[in-house]
Amino acid sequence: VEITALPEVTSTWGTGYSNVVAELSFDLQVTIDGTTVWTESSVRIMQTQPELPPEVFGVTRNITERKKAEAAIHEREELYKAISENSNNGICIIDRNAKTEWANNKMQEISLYNLSQIENAESFASFLAEESIPFVVSNFHKVISGEAYVHDYQFSIIRSTGEKRLCSKYMT
Repeated sequence: VEITALPEVTSTWGTGYSNVVAELSFDLQVTIDGTTVWTESSVRIMQTQPELPPEVFGVTRNITERKKAEAAIHEREELYKAISENSNNGICIIDRNAKTEWANNKMQEISLYNLSQIENAESFASFLAEESIPFVVSNFHKVISGEAYVHDYQFSIIRSTGEKRLCSKYMT
């Protein structure tokens, strides 16, 4: 048996149950006969009778498929992040409350606001030119409510310098 990844152990001592001395949980990568598997283990040490030694209860299960899925998701996220960060288009993620959750560097270049200002704004609408607000906000509400909406359109923003800038948007 070869252990190739040391566990990050979380433990609780004196958990509030009168007979539980400690609880441990950890993930462990183990190689047995050339096969590497990830396991998730939980151990509970209990003192059920003071005159007897503590009892140890443990559960271990194979979580290799979960770890592979997590690695694949992480790899895909890194790929999308690299693509979006290096895009020549401004890309952002807007939550259901019209707040920007994330924006790429191109959004900063287009608007001349820094990423912190973009992501901390009350609403994406605060960057819109007044004449663009009715249509863009109405279209956004249609997206949120699941109604048919316009995917491709133009609108104006007000840059941090006060300059108006015409933008094209394709929304998915």
